[in-house]
Amino acid sequence: MKKFPESVWWIGGVVATGIVLLGVLQVDVSHIPPDTPFNNTSSGHAEQWRFLDEASELVPAGATVTIHAPDPDTEMSLSMMAVGLLPHAAMIPRAYYGRSVDASAGAQFVLTFGAGADESDGPGRSVEIAGGTVTDRGSTHP
Repeated sequence: MKKFPESVWWIGGVVATGIVLLGVLQVDVSHIPPDTPFNNTSSGHAEQWRFLDEASELVPAGATVTIHAPDPDTEMSLSMMAVGLLPHAAMIPRAYYGRSVDASAGAQFVLTFGAGADESDGPGRSVEIAGGTVTDRGSTHP
């Protein structure tokens, strides 16, 4: 009977261990679809995305929208995301790269993100959603 060299046993053992480890370490996450492009990040953008996604269902086509948030950076981030998530509405930003460009007084809808927003939404009917509120300032829309 012929003996296999010791190196063949070592190579076989390494290959077998690798196959076993690959099978054990594989995790199938295909059944968990991400609900935002920012899932599993620590940026806070996933919460902002979810807020705007839910708010988009309450804003009618053709409405003007502004966003209030606790700080100018978050406000700008939300305004930029809203351009894509609310394509049926017209965004009126309050700030752009740290500079005030506030022309939002006439906006029909105010999306207030977070509890620390710096201004009141003013008069109008507000609906609480995950992450904030959507206020209809009494606009006339179809």
